[in-house]
Amino acid sequence: MKSRVSEGLHPSITIKMVYVRAKEIKGKRYYYLVKSKREGSRVRQITLKYLGSTHPDEETIMKLKNKYEKNLKN
Repeated sequence: MKSRVSEGLHPSITIKMVYVRAKEIKGKRYYYLVKSKREGSRVRQITLKYLGSTHPDEETIMKLKNKYEKNLKN
C-alpha cells in the first residue's frame, strides 16, 4: 500500500488544519468550523465551532482559522 505522506515531509509529522464545512439540513445550509482527526485508518471531522446559517466572510474565516490552528499547535 502506497503512503499518502506529502513529498518532503517525514512520515511522523502531523499537519493540523481547520476549515469551514457547509451542511445542508432540511433544505437549509449551516456552516461549521471543523478539523480532521485520524483514528486508525479512518479520518473523522471534529466540529470546533458552529458558525451559523450565513456564510462567514473571508476575514472572519481567516481570524477563526488562525485562532484555532494556533491552539492546535500547543
